[in-house]
Amino acid sequence: MSRLLSIFKKKSITVSPNAESIDYNDIIERGVLLIDIRSPREYQKAHLPRAINIPLSKLSKVTDVLGTAARPILCYGDQNYSSYQAATYLQNQGIECYHGGDIDDVEAALVEHQYIR
Repeated sequence: MSRLLSIFKKKSITVSPNAESIDYNDIIERGVLLIDIRSPREYQKAHLPRAINIPLSKLSKVTDVLGTAARPILCYGDQNYSSYQAATYLQNQGIECYHGGDIDDVEAALVEHQYIR
């Protein structure tokens, strides 16, 4: 958890809009935090560069830490619904979080916006 704490600093956060309105240029410019919500095993097999792994089942345990994020969060997984669940949960906690969908969709968008190669 210390790695997670080092990523954040205190800031008030507002609830984000729906995933369909993601402005990738904006969230990249503001230092988006990528959260891979899949299992540690799936994460170790393959994950996006710069992503941290917080499995969906553990998300509620780090909400306080994520609530101090000074940047937007983009959740992704292997299924759209899991990503949606994670983003909705964090949004309901007042955290700026976006539903990215599955790993392939997010990877394609981040490559298109030259955040990753």
